[in-house]
Amino acid sequence: MRLPAFSRLAIISARRRKRGSLDPSAKNTTSSGSSSNLIQNHQKSGRIEDEAVFLTLASGLLSIDVQSSVTILAAAGSWWRTRRNRSRLRFLLEVLDLVLIVAPDATGCEELWADGLTLAGRLWKELSGSERSLWKSLGERLGHPREFIEKSLGIPSSETKPEHDLIAQSNLNKIAIVSLNESAARQAAEIIRPHTKASILLINDKAAGASTDSAKNADVILFVWSATKHAVYRAFDSVRDKIEYVSGGGASSIVLALERRLARQAKSSMSAE
Repeated sequence: MRLPAFSRLAIISARRRKRGSLDPSAKNTTSSGSSSNLIQNHQKSGRIEDEAVFLTLASGLLSIDVQSSVTILAAAGSWWRTRRNRSRLRFLLEVLDLVLIVAPDATGCEELWADGLTLAGRLWKELSGSERSLWKSLGERLGHPREFIEKSLGIPSSETKPEHDLIAQSNLNKIAIVSLNESAARQAAEIIRPHTKASILLINDKAAGASTDSAKNADVILFVWSATKHAVYRAFDSVRDKIEYVSGGGASSIVLALERRLARQAKSSMSAE
């Protein structure tokens, strides 16, 4: 199966960094500069594919230079403000989550979170249970108490269950999350777990082994490109159809990647009928 374009880009970038084919100074000027330009040039696109490219490039930039968070947040803010809608709300979640992992004090996160929260409050009934948890979790990571977040959202503390919950409605028995970022993987598992009876397996190995063998039996393998080793990727050669590629590296990207896969499967089932 041919890999998505953004995934091939991530592999190439990772291989170059591992081989040391680009010296540190070149990364910060040529590679970082061209990536920043590409991010900004796609600001007005509404395609999910372009959002995936944005997240992949942002992840790469942050691994090179934490200060690039300024450029990433500025571009994300501009992109968000051109289309404040339901779909772009998920994208905003993923960007903020990604930046907060490496730059918890990054300037601009608070403003973007508050702006996104306003729309999230208006669309609260439409959001999945996972999205609701992610918005609250993001606010808590920014230092806000749960009471303040719920008041800002305009929702009662004893809120009703979401109308749409793809994870809860699925028949998954086992979910595998493959990422070297143990904290983000654990957070994603904690958000997913209340919505499913499926067992959740976390893989943070750097080489194939017993854990990757066990993951092959999962119904879906959430594979975080920016936080995995190529040797681990090759361990899943025989079960490529189970892999859902995760563009960003945060818990939001992992959880929303699962929901996107389930949405595609549900749509495919309806079309077949």
